[in-house]
Amino acid sequence: MASGRYKGISADSKCGQDKFEDCTLHKMELKADGYYHCDFCNYKVPSPFLQDKEILSPEDYLTVTGLMYAYSVFLADVDTYGIYFHDLWEKMHVIRSKAEYKGKYAYRGADQNCLFVPPEVDLTGGNDDIGITGA
Repeated sequence: MASGRYKGISADSKCGQDKFEDCTLHKMELKADGYYHCDFCNYKVPSPFLQDKEILSPEDYLTVTGLMYAYSVFLADVDTYGIYFHDLWEKMHVIRSKAEYKGKYAYRGADQNCLFVPPEVDLTGGNDDIGITGA
């Protein structure tokens, strides 16, 4: 039932309505398939790691790949992990936020910039099947 002012929500409705591409308007969660899913409206977008190779310049792609490699090395060393963690992820975010990549990533905010991507690895080892394909 709906009043004349409120039309209700249909199965096709997306969080944010006409601004649904703004991932900050969703409750996005990374799933094992490498996509961020919104459990409320079923909107899904690929993780930036799945899009890096097709979006980034060869030089930037190589840099992000190297940063991911460094991250995986530091992840294995409990003593250095906390020191380098944020810097490595921040450098990846800076690359993905360059003007030439604006609006190209699906995991983005209202400003069309790629959102900051938290580590796509479960430190407890519970989600080993989440791959960083393309990295």
